[in-house]
Amino acid sequence: MTSSEITNEKTIGISRRTLVCGALLAAISGSTINMSSAAAASIPSAKGVKKLAGGKFQVPLASNPTLKKAGTILIVGESKGVPVALVSTSSNSFKAMALICTHAGGPLELIDKQLVCTLHGSVFGLDGKVKISPAQTALPSIKVSTSATTVTVG
Repeated sequence: MTSSEITNEKTIGISRRTLVCGALLAAISGSTINMSSAAAASIPSAKGVKKLAGGKFQVPLASNPTLKKAGTILIVGESKGVPVALVSTSSNSFKAMALICTHAGGPLELIDKQLVCTLHGSVFGLDGKVKISPAQTALPSIKVSTSATTVTVG
């Protein structure tokens, strides 16, 4: 019986087995996983994004008309090596989040309007909430402000 079973605490983090398997895989393949390219492969990038001071991104709505449709997701850039996505929740409402699995830090791909971790299969909705574990925590949200012409993320 493990200590977490005795205390009924949920343990969150990377298990020793996951860490060892990941290190072995990286050693065998001779490379590391590039999260931004994995996410970029299945999620389109926003057009005309300006990177602002303080790690913020300004997304022009005129250059990204698909954002008028609820459920649209676009990559707006990277923050500390992690892809940042903007999701349209309605024609004038948006949510931004970091695209990194909260279970073991794996990259996410867009599959059937869901974000799926390529490492262990966690599934997140476009609202960032966990739909299928092993992840237990929603994707990290990022502040969003909106004007008539732009959405600022960060």
